[in-house]
Amino acid sequence: MEVVKTGLFRAAYFMYANTSVGYYYHSHNLATAEKKFKSIEKKAHSKEISFTYGNVQLHVIPFCLDNYAYIIVDLLCNSALIVDPGDATPVLEFFERNSNFQPIAILCTHKHWDHCAGNGELLERYPEIEIFASEDDGAYLSNRTFRDTEELHFHQPFTSAKVVAYEMPGHTVGHALYCLTPLSTHSSGDENAIKGNMESETELSIQRGLNDSFSNLQVYQYEKVIPRIICEEAFKANDGTSSELRKDSKYQSLLFTGDCVFLNGIGNMFECPSVVMAATLQRIVDIFPENTLVLPGHEYTHTMVRFTLQEVDPENPVLKQRLDTILRQRADNLPTVPAELRIEKQCNPFLRTSYLSTHHKAYLQKSSSDIVEILAEKKAKFTKELNAKGSSKSNSANSIS
Repeated sequence: MEVVKTGLFRAAYFMYANTSVGYYYHSHNLATAEKKFKSIEKKAHSKEISFTYGNVQLHVIPFCLDNYAYIIVDLLCNSALIVDPGDATPVLEFFERNSNFQPIAILCTHKHWDHCAGNGELLERYPEIEIFASEDDGAYLSNRTFRDTEELHFHQPFTSAKVVAYEMPGHTVGHALYCLTPLSTHSSGDENAIKGNMESETELSIQRGLNDSFSNLQVYQYEKVIPRIICEEAFKANDGTSSELRKDSKYQSLLFTGDCVFLNGIGNMFECPSVVMAATLQRIVDIFPENTLVLPGHEYTHTMVRFTLQEVDPENPVLKQRLDTILRQRADNLPTVPAELRIEKQCNPFLRTSYLSTHHKAYLQKSSSDIVEILAEKKAKFTKELNAKGSSKSNSANSIS
């Protein structure tokens, strides 16, 4: 991307990523976000939501202007993992409300401050906590590293899921993804009680026409059930075949992608050329099942879908339906995460370079890396124009993501 290649930007980026200047820049963003949301009587850019999946409970923690951290709880032993705590405050507040849960490890996808700035406060509060990050990135205060495809083991028990780390360079040289796969779908809690509570709190927006990817998730929110109003007909493959769920869907994995892959987009390529990012994206497409649930580090879905419809794939019926769904979610201040990798492969242009190279005249016969580069430049221009117009409501991707 042209903006990343300029000498001035690279110098500024180095200062952000590798010195305390970046920490103070991120602190300024946190203060700006607090002031912004307080002025409109909101706690954060989105509501905090939770999913219970077998013996694993996932909590989506919004913070800053558009970031997400995640807390994954093993309900069998009450141990908890934290993903990308760029702000310790909402994470500490969560554990104050849920004092029976014990954080045992932090999983950092990369070194940028909005994904690891909270490590210090959390380590001070929980001195035994392990902080995982790739050796190439060396996220703030990390004390554990891993090899590519290594299954992580923790000093404290975490028995309801396995966690595998993947090195996925592109956004940064040492960017990592974490794939968490529940080992059992037999809930340790009272599922009937959960279901009854869901039905009593709302008219049950989760209807039979929903995206089946959530059929095995006991979905609830602190205030009401999450409306996942998605017409199944819209989620057919491009060849018209039915988008049926895999038979092993009860073992759906959770993939924490940081700033490598967003819903319907990718992060900026700060430290790697497009050929590296293209290889990473193809690897994601190749190795993870289609029913994997993608959980990125930012709420950029609205902007990324608008970009794709306007600049890349205006006739995509799945994408049009996705926009309708996202507008309803955001109108209720709900996160758009998670989403099935299956849907990303039908909507996210960066994961569809093979299709674009054979079906789209602007990209015919181009290599995947060339297409990724072209799309990234278009995305940068699109988001820059949105930011210039002050389009903050769409959570347009900022320059450090």
